[in-house]
Amino acid sequence: MRTETRTNVKEHFAGLFTEPFYDGSYHTPLAEHASESFRALTDGVLMWTQVHGDFKDAVKRALFKPYPHWPELYDACQSVVRAHADLGTEWWGPLTGAKLMGDAMTVLRDKHGQSVPKWWLPIASNNEPPAWPVTRRTCVGRALFEGAFEAPSRHVVPTGQGCRADPLFISQRRSEKGKGSNTNKTRFRAWIFSYHLLTLAPMR
Repeated sequence: MRTETRTNVKEHFAGLFTEPFYDGSYHTPLAEHASESFRALTDGVLMWTQVHGDFKDAVKRALFKPYPHWPELYDACQSVVRAHADLGTEWWGPLTGAKLMGDAMTVLRDKHGQSVPKWWLPIASNNEPPAWPVTRRTCVGRALFEGAFEAPSRHVVPTGQGCRADPLFISQRRSEKGKGSNTNKTRFRAWIFSYHLLTLAPMR
């Protein structure tokens, strides 16, 4: 189990995403640097061999289609990492990695007119239980990073499998049914729905 360490994007990516370009090569010094950079971005989840079609299965190797926009993807990630480093963004592990991957996807689309590889989104939106300790601080950080409407962060609590809204808070709000305006009801329902989608543990 990982320990929660306070660091920032600049420190996490020290010496990474520093090359002027990456051409998509494999088994080259440039590829080794790119591998370390992208693995750091995905918090170690990325399987470098698989994204380059280096499978043990002959059928998979034959059907593999190389991603054609590695130079543009590397440039987008490099730009996003540098921007967050300049802003002093803190590194919260997979949570921050997903945020940076989303930003890189936007830059890749708007700057280069290209799409991310098919493995990008599954990693960025990984729904598996977190490997880092789930604390109140990481739950609040998740809410802030993912922009969950206007959810009051003080009512976000950790569970054994992830983050979810405080059941007591939900019960209290539901007991107010009929007392508030339609706008407040709609906002609350939207908030609950957003946490149902964003949290790692299902709402019960």
